[in-house]
Amino acid sequence: KDVMTRTVKISGVGRPYLAEEGTETVSVTGLTVSPASASVKVGATTTLTFTVKPDGASDKAISVHSSDPQTATVTLNGLVATVKGVKQGSVSIVGMTADGNFVAVAAVTVSAAG
Repeated sequence: KDVMTRTVKISGVGRPYLAEEGTETVSVTGLTVSPASASVKVGATTTLTFTVKPDGASDKAISVHSSDPQTATVTLNGLVATVKGVKQGSVSIVGMTADGNFVAVAAVTVSAAG
């Protein structure tokens, strides 16, 4: 019997791939909130709009929280946060990207109703 030896070079060039693998992930590069400060009366609401950069980011999910939920509460719908005044005082409304790498903060003052 004759023995034949072959050397094979494998590279990633021209490698077929699944459509899912071909989807490019666009990383988040920043998070902003508008307005950066707001006022709301006890019992009333105001909105804050968060913007994830760049526009084509793959994961635009964010989370929000109030630094003092006894003064103001916050709920999120997409990238719009609704802040409700509970009692007089000042709070920070903090938005954070899903990856935890970017934060945007809005200062909210809650004043007496009326």
